[in-house]
Amino acid sequence: MKLKNNISIDTLLKEYEDKDVFNDAQLCNIKLGLMFGDDVTIYARPEFTYKQMDAIASGLVHNIDVTKYADSRYSHFQMLAIKDALIEGVDVTPYITFDTAPTTIRLFAKSLRLEKQS
Repeated sequence: MKLKNNISIDTLLKEYEDKDVFNDAQLCNIKLGLMFGDDVTIYARPEFTYKQMDAIASGLVHNIDVTKYADSRYSHFQMLAIKDALIEGVDVTPYITFDTAPTTIRLFAKSLRLEKQS
């Protein structure tokens, strides 16, 4: 399979493998992203766990602004909560910190959704 720039997925994946900083699970996420045509440079960084990479890739599928939560200081649970809020049209990031619990993020999102409806 060729990407738009005519470089094969295997060739691109080899570049990440050769860096020798990604584990197998991370490389699997990178390969899946390449196969789906994602801009993997957003999450193909060794500081992201494979679960964080997955949360970011999931946001790309939903066409949301993943830069709002593509920060390794967020846990993957926090990323998922922020992603879900963004999918619902609510940006909770101005109201949270890296220490905000995922359940609290979801409560903020619910509150903001209700506020939008009023």
